Amino acid sequence: MVQGVKLPLFWGENDMTTIRSHFSYEQFEQAFQRFAHEIAIKKVKNLQDAVIEIRDGKIGLVKTAEREIRFRSSRISYYEYGKPVKRFAGFYVCPKCGMWSDNKGKCSYCGAEMEEYWETVYPESFGFEIEEKLYLDSNHQTKITLLVDGEKAIKKTKKFIDKLMANQKPLPRFSLSNMK
Repeated sequence: MVQGVKLPLFWGENDMTTIRSHFSYEQFEQAFQRFAHEIAIKKVKNLQDAVIEIRDGKIGLVKTAEREIRFRSSRISYYEYGKPVKRFAGFYVCPKCGMWSDNKGKCSYCGAEMEEYWETVYPESFGFEIEEKLYLDSNHQTKITLLVDGEKAIKKTKKFIDKLMANQKPLPRFSLSNMK
């Protein structure tokens, strides 16, 4: 149901991986609305932290510690965080005034001792955005842009989409019966 292709984001920059799908944008929106509903209900029933936005009778955002589903006017974003890992960011920060530096010594502004800056990263994360494919070069209806690079992210995304859309059948974009 999905086909992968690499497209440049901007000329001269790294490639961005996209996947094409035969499922329509409306089919994805319905499936993600159901999934977002399930997450929201579970969080509310168990009194767990979550951000839930409802607009025009539909969920606009569900954000938990594990994942985020966001519905925008022309695309759906899905992001799964994975386990957080702390790592040294490669620079130092002054605890007193907040100045940043590549050097560990004393702050050039206030003289306080600089401290290592540690950041939280999510190496097992993956995410993607789904939007309607506007060009007519194939029977694919949607374009899925990966937000995380790598073969592992492609496999995770395809597996997730296959599971999410398992009970649906793709509707063909073109049909001779529609040509009257």
